[in-house]
Amino acid sequence: MRGCEGVSFECPIEDLNVKETGQVSMKCQSNFTIPVIDSVTWLYASHVRSDVISQFKVLHIGNDDALSIHNVKMKNTGTYACDVFRKNILLLRRFFYLRVTQGTLQSSIDLQAMFQNVLREKKTTLKTPTAKPIPPPSKHGDKQTESQLIAAIALATILTVLSGIAVYRWATRTKESAEGHIR
Repeated sequence: MRGCEGVSFECPIEDLNVKETGQVSMKCQSNFTIPVIDSVTWLYASHVRSDVISQFKVLHIGNDDALSIHNVKMKNTGTYACDVFRKNILLLRRFFYLRVTQGTLQSSIDLQAMFQNVLREKKTTLKTPTAKPIPPPSKHGDKQTESQLIAAIALATILTVLSGIAVYRWATRTKESAEGHIR
């Protein structure tokens, strides 16, 4: 029977649209309660929208009625199916067609934000390569640097005074010499 009604049935294909780098979750449930599930088989048909079960390959067999895909990629496009069994009797078959569209800049930003949140939650830090840290200056080095700076300032002051004296003597000799030639 079709339409998700009855005890043994197949449901119509449910369309799911998700952007690349997004996430999607598919739940293999019906409108009525299935008493006890023995197993759930998840199947996949790549890049087709189909309910022809011979086109599918088995993805997973277990008892989990949900299938989640995180960081969806274009290659995840296709139809997913789930079969719910009880005592080897198929109770439910659902189809989900996953259409993946190319991501946008916002999707990349959202993915980066999710990555940062994971790092914060796990308190994991990425180590970036760096050079050896510069050691803090020692007190002895500070005094030596201070002494060198004072000596440099004193030397500059002496050179400035001597230069001033030399310029003054040169100027006065040039003036005296010029006056001697005028007489």
